[in-house]
Amino acid sequence: SNERILLEVEILRLCSTWADTDLTALAARLAGLERKVAEGVTVTVTEQVSDGAVKKEKPKAKRKPPALPEDKENLQKEWPLLRNEIGDPILKSKLSCVEIGFKEDDNVYLVCEYGALADMVQKYLPQITEELEKATGKTFQLQTLEKAAYDQWREANYGAEEEAASDENDPEWASIMSGYFPEADLEP
Repeated sequence: SNERILLEVEILRLCSTWADTDLTALAARLAGLERKVAEGVTVTVTEQVSDGAVKKEKPKAKRKPPALPEDKENLQKEWPLLRNEIGDPILKSKLSCVEIGFKEDDNVYLVCEYGALADMVQKYLPQITEELEKATGKTFQLQTLEKAAYDQWREANYGAEEEAASDENDPEWASIMSGYFPEADLEP
């Protein structure tokens, strides 16, 4: 007569693996599992061990393909958008001071403004990797690096970057251009 008890008993029956012994119930459970697998849901598999105990195996996570050089370049271009899509507000604020950099290895470097930030971001690498895999469908090998160390490495390998001279402050450039285009307005 108590509907709540009937509901609780039915829920227990649905949840238990031992309650359904007839073939139609087993076929229905099998069809449900097949549907979940077809949809991409990972299902844990249990196997019977010799002493009668049930042993659960962890589902194997599907790995995404490794990132190619063009994927890394796309990541660098899309980084400002990708870091804003991260749900964790603390991580999102930390990543606002992080840029993407590369060296001559297969890693993608999260170049942090200062050393303490690099240490903080290091703790979030698994979460960042997972978010990037979801967004891009590729696996990236991430490492953190302080900006000063990255800039020092770039300068040692590629030389110092020259800053582009402003046309307004370069009298030689203005003189040459006024000789070729005397009536042109040379404002950028």
